[in-house]
Amino acid sequence: MKKILGLTLATGLAFSAIAPVSMLNDVQVAKAATIQDGTYQVQVAPYYNGVISSNTQNNMSPTAIYTKKGTVETVVITLLSASAYKDVYDGAGKRVEMVQNGDKATITFTGTDIIEKGLNVTYHIVVPEINYDHSYDMVLKFDAASFVSTAAPKTVRTLKTTVKNNVRAKDSVKVTGVKKGDTVRLYKGSTVLSKKVATSTAVTFSVSQLGKKAGKVKVTAQAKAEVESKAQTFAYKAEAIAARVAAKNIQVTNKKGSKNDVTVVKGIKKGDTVRVYDYLGNLIGKGVAKKSSVSIKTRDLSKKGGNVYVTRSQKGKNPSAKVKKAYKAEK
Repeated sequence: MKKILGLTLATGLAFSAIAPVSMLNDVQVAKAATIQDGTYQVQVAPYYNGVISSNTQNNMSPTAIYTKKGTVETVVITLLSASAYKDVYDGAGKRVEMVQNGDKATITFTGTDIIEKGLNVTYHIVVPEINYDHSYDMVLKFDAASFVSTAAPKTVRTLKTTVKNNVRAKDSVKVTGVKKGDTVRLYKGSTVLSKKVATSTAVTFSVSQLGKKAGKVKVTAQAKAEVESKAQTFAYKAEAIAARVAAKNIQVTNKKGSKNDVTVVKGIKKGDTVRVYDYLGNLIGKGVAKKSSVSIKTRDLSKKGGNVYVTRSQKGKNPSAKVKKAYKAEK
């Protein structure tokens, strides 16, 4: 498990990607002079080469603890998969102590103008299992719009979601149970996919893609001057997949001559697209059903016989798994 986490973290830092909709696309920067002395929660995101690294964000808490006393600012960041972090350095090259708590660790930075300018951080990542050893220069930026005192009450909401995990189209997550004026955040892992201020008792998020497989999202609500609510987790289904064609409904004719090979597929629906592949995965024929069957002329099959592989595609669904069908030698 640690090997997988390490590999994910190393890859995430090496290949940064912008989250589908980031909480910091329109980052609001605060000056320390406008912040009263005290301790606050604030949203934080890691930037690598100028863009948010969503994979790196998955390995740190999106909420930092910020304390101001006079001109001195302190920020505490929580790393979620700390085992792969060999060392952490601040912008001056000074090693920052990691306080371990299981696989989590906290790192603390003290200085001035932290919130206004962000934090320059160097992560030294070591994953012995894959012989990985590299350092990355990151910038941690803070969203002033998310500031709230840790002494404030926590928002309490009973949230519900309706998730549509669409095929080749944007996915949607509708959140109900919020109140007008709430800041609603949509998470996948610890990455904030999007945030919105509710204008009613429901908020709908549009997400580029949640992924083909089933998964989970987390949702929070935060009333003005209150601490973000406890994250509530909701499962969503995998993208729809077309039903496989039954092997008994596939008939392959392998005759002499390059234009005489035909694959007939029965038991399907009008509008289904059927594709035929050879054993190397090359597409050798394609047809759209005009009724409950389709006849597809394929490229010349092997004279000695062999196998073809058939898939079915349907509107709004991913292609089915390939179905293997043997055919005989030419006669």
